[in-house]
Amino acid sequence: MKKLQQFSIMKFTSERLKNSNYTIQISYEEALKNNEIISLADSELLRTYRRINDIEFSQYHIDELLQEKRTLKKEKDSKINRNRIFEINKELEDILFVPDIISIHFNNVAHYKQIIKQGLFINNKKYIRLLTGAGHARRNTSIFAEESICKKLINIFDNGRNKDIELNINKFNSYFALYASATHKVTAPRFVVVPDYEITKNRNVDFVYEDENKIDHVEKRNIPIVQNIFDGQGIISLEFSKIWSSEMELDYIPNSFCIRGSFLKGQCVSFDIHGFAKEYNVENIIDVWGNLHNVNDIDCILTASQFKLWSSYSNLENYKTNCESNNLSWGISRQTPKEEKKNFWSSYQYIQVLDIDNKDIEYLCNDTIQYFKEISFESPEKSLLYLMGTSIEKFDETQWKSIDNNYIKALLINKNSSKDYFIKQYISRTLNKKIRESYTGGLLINGNYQVCISDPFALCQHAFNLPVKGLLEEHEHYSSYWIEQNIFKVASGRSPLTWKSEMNTLNLIRNNEIDKWYGHLKSGIVFNIHGIDMMLYGDGDEQHCLLIQ
Repeated sequence: MKKLQQFSIMKFTSERLKNSNYTIQISYEEALKNNEIISLADSELLRTYRRINDIEFSQYHIDELLQEKRTLKKEKDSKINRNRIFEINKELEDILFVPDIISIHFNNVAHYKQIIKQGLFINNKKYIRLLTGAGHARRNTSIFAEESICKKLINIFDNGRNKDIELNINKFNSYFALYASATHKVTAPRFVVVPDYEITKNRNVDFVYEDENKIDHVEKRNIPIVQNIFDGQGIISLEFSKIWSSEMELDYIPNSFCIRGSFLKGQCVSFDIHGFAKEYNVENIIDVWGNLHNVNDIDCILTASQFKLWSSYSNLENYKTNCESNNLSWGISRQTPKEEKKNFWSSYQYIQVLDIDNKDIEYLCNDTIQYFKEISFESPEKSLLYLMGTSIEKFDETQWKSIDNNYIKALLINKNSSKDYFIKQYISRTLNKKIRESYTGGLLINGNYQVCISDPFALCQHAFNLPVKGLLEEHEHYSSYWIEQNIFKVASGRSPLTWKSEMNTLNLIRNNEIDKWYGHLKSGIVFNIHGIDMMLYGDGDEQHCLLIQ
């Protein structure tokens, strides 16, 4: 997979800035000694910063410098080598250190107000607030930038939106902060935005209400529930999925991507858009502005819930023109894996909702106990897998120099060294944390995390103005991973689990029509549009599946 480069910025606590009267002088070396340097993965924010400052960046050159540095460190110590390593470090610092963007952790909200009022000065430059996303806010953190740079960034990132359109300030902060998401830059597809699809369902629920004495009560009610069926989800053509896979240098084609763009976010599921349109004789699609588009000119269909500020643009061309003039691109922050993991380490929450006896507990713990035994005593191969975090089959001689652990080298040379007292003690020490966690429910379970996918066949029906039924009925689901193991009933739950109601039984089905349209979906759980699965998961966008045995 293509490498996502890490850059460096300064990070301060507001208490530290307050004690310096919000004016400090500090070098990179001093900040490094003070642990005030953090890593920041490449993003649209950093790519735009480099562009407006005419900073040239070559990943190939960075990789060459890092490789030379690793080689020199393995050679005999000498003054020439030390000087060259110093030069490399200085060059890497010049390229990867971003002095005009900083992160501030606020110990007190009063410090934030004071900085906004008084100003913040670092190395004789004034810094002002750039963005604060939902993730930043949870950690009491904000991103600031040098004043002149910050104003340029804000002007670009506003991307020609109509500022007369009223927006919820908290939501806008989150949308604006998407530019700071770590992403792999990819080619923007030819896309269209369609309205969201909402359904009202009457369901029996446990309704919690508060009486006049502020005491909670629970009663059963049948109430209408309004659901946005494809909230945060769109679809990308199979052909364009291949393009993104190639650009990210993957050796497989993911069936779902987490996208980022200018005020764009969400999941794009791979689907045969053009095959569907041909089979159902659809030629055109109407976007959220009411404009017509030819299906053959579309690679991607987004829903309005993914394009957060669609109403701030007069039409799609208006938005695209602004993206081009501001040189704003699409990015991928995450994608489904090549293969799903077969096991995961549970937390106590999943176990405490089970109705089990002592015999069940013994059975539930068996895989965990066996895992510890094999790694510690019985299987040198599994000891190596554990220590290396990779498959021995994938190991080759070129990796030898990158191994600094002599215990691993000993096991590679002679598997019988696993019986050595010191190696056994070393492995046991590394396992101690896992063993302690197992006492409180951290068990090895047959299951994995998979993304939730709302029936993309139904999404195509909605986008093409056809009757929306989908391929799955209520209480029906699809998962290639489990079905290929001949397993058709799976327990699933929201992660992290907060209440037993967030557990849900999946009934997996398969037929010729499903194979035709979903056969390429090797990862993820496809949910029907008729049920209330997402409501059970607390509106979760990721689920945890556990095999029922």
